[in-house]
Amino acid sequence: LPEQLRRRGFRVLAVDTQRGGGAHDMLRREVAEVVSNLLRSGEVDGLFLTPPHASYEPDHRPQLRSRREPLGIAEARQPSSRWRAYLEKHNRLEAVTASLARLAETHGVPWVIAHPADRGARGAPAWHAELAHHTPLWRMPHVRSLMSDTSAGTYSFAAGGSDMPWQGWTTVLGSSLMAGALRPLHEWGMAGRAQAGHGHGGTPAHLPSFLAEALWQVSAHSAGVPETDGATWPAS
Repeated sequence: LPEQLRRRGFRVLAVDTQRGGGAHDMLRREVAEVVSNLLRSGEVDGLFLTPPHASYEPDHRPQLRSRREPLGIAEARQPSSRWRAYLEKHNRLEAVTASLARLAETHGVPWVIAHPADRGARGAPAWHAELAHHTPLWRMPHVRSLMSDTSAGTYSFAAGGSDMPWQGWTTVLGSSLMAGALRPLHEWGMAGRAQAGHGHGGTPAHLPSFLAEALWQVSAHSAGVPETDGATWPAS
């Protein structure tokens, strides 16, 4: 995504511990303050958030979360459990994710959160009986509160290109400012088309390009450039 944004002329601050290690850890106050201050500055065009997936994945062994215990199953939260600190870290990152999205909302900055879809919502396109026990990010308390308190829209779609069903669907939560540009995601999801392959964690390979184009269109519209009919999904 950072490269796709740069291709469209954006200056990008990419915060990613896989690249920057501890210096990019959003749980460090000084790192979070850098991002928060930028959101308050009026100089940010968009915010994209993709917190870690692993503890939410249905195939994680041992199972760390359930729909009844989204913060972590009792065994994993025991003081003696090797997974306790891991879960607490991911739970804190969920809170930070929602907090930053709220801050962006307050300051009129378009924002997007992307994460694997909820496979346990009966009747939803992504429902899968064998995976219905898992808890996605979308059922976590801070993100749920964010969704109920804002006009953000959700867009779920099949990623395809995998024999592993838990990697087959992605959900994008986008602020109302992104609604028009993200509209094709809804149409793509409703059609149930599994084109373009997929990347890590169930994300379609072309999603970064699509999101970069969507933000460019939102930014262009705010600058007075004629609006188009949403971003388009790149051809595979």
